[in-house]
Amino acid sequence: MNPRPLSLRQRQRVFIRSLETRLGCPLPTTRLTSRLDRRINRYNTTLLSGRPYRPPNHLRDACKLLRLYVRFAERDRKENPELYPSPHEVLQEIQRKEREAEIRRALDKVYGAPPATVSPGAPPMKTGKETGKEW
Repeated sequence: MNPRPLSLRQRQRVFIRSLETRLGCPLPTTRLTSRLDRRINRYNTTLLSGRPYRPPNHLRDACKLLRLYVRFAERDRKENPELYPSPHEVLQEIQRKEREAEIRRALDKVYGAPPATVSPGAPPMKTGKETGKEW
């Protein structure tokens, strides 16, 4: 009856022991323990630790980082809502500024552009908001 075939790890141990007996001194074990996470050659499908070998998947890593960023951004948005206005508020602000610019253009067309300079002793001009009047 044939003995059970040796695993890759066992074959490596046998090889190292035979080297140690030929050299007459023990080999340092750091090389063995530090290289357990690498495959021996391109034909092996398992690492020395017994885990199956999988090449690095960079697309998966990039997607994972993107998911983490989105999760942290959502958490930050919930913790600091004043820093992140809602899209509806932003749209309203843009529309308000457009209306104000249109009103300003219409007023400039009717009454002319405001003077570019104001004399130093004159009081500042008041706008409709400060006087409480609507145009």
